[in-house]
Amino acid sequence: MVPIQRSAFSLGLLFLAMFSRTISCFTSSSSRRSVALFRAGVSGVAQRRDGLLIIGMKGAQRSMRLYSTADKQKEDDEVKGEVKQSGHGVRNDGVEIKIDPEEQKIQEAFMEHQQAAPKLGFPVDVRTLVQYNHGFAVMSTNSKANPGFPGGSVVGFAPDDEGRPLFAFSGMSSHTQDILVDPRCSLTIASKDFKGAADGRVNLMGKATLLPQDEIEEAKAIYLKKHPGAFWVQFSDFNWFRMT
Repeated sequence: MVPIQRSAFSLGLLFLAMFSRTISCFTSSSSRRSVALFRAGVSGVAQRRDGLLIIGMKGAQRSMRLYSTADKQKEDDEVKGEVKQSGHGVRNDGVEIKIDPEEQKIQEAFMEHQQAAPKLGFPVDVRTLVQYNHGFAVMSTNSKANPGFPGGSVVGFAPDDEGRPLFAFSGMSSHTQDILVDPRCSLTIASKDFKGAADGRVNLMGKATLLPQDEIEEAKAIYLKKHPGAFWVQFSDFNWFRMT
């Protein structure tokens, strides 16, 4: 026997289906929002109360949540004029920033000065980003294990006196095996303060080749200055490479 509560609920749903012209429900799994759209039928009376859609049906009431918390917050933000835009944005997320008129004049004067000031140039900008870095980057290689596909690894590096990246790689690592077969690679370096698309980054392309034996000690000193805790570079199975 069906419990009374379930039976009453089933009859209520049947009643709603008979007298409603349209019942359209869908759920967005990405935002976990549930939206219900109802057109009231002959006896349906609908009203919104505290984020719920209340439907009266001959003395009985059924309620369905209309908005999730995220929807309610978005609605409140729109009322306040604080709508945040999504996308490949930068720091302010689309929120208008009000600047004091005096500060605005200072910033305009600074921008005018900067536009007329001599520039160091793109090569210097790149060299600065590579030199004054946290010492880690993403190296992309041509995969030996999966021919035709790229491989990617986060690696430590240190630039030499000419700005060329130096690496100490274990012979067991996949990127070592890759560049021994095909030395062509790229290195994506982001600034120390990188947080999004508005921040500095550069992609270097070249070949990573083994260092001659007589240059290893100098390279080791440069690398340890950048990574003082990298004791493993003293191990015999580590190989030294320079990207040019």
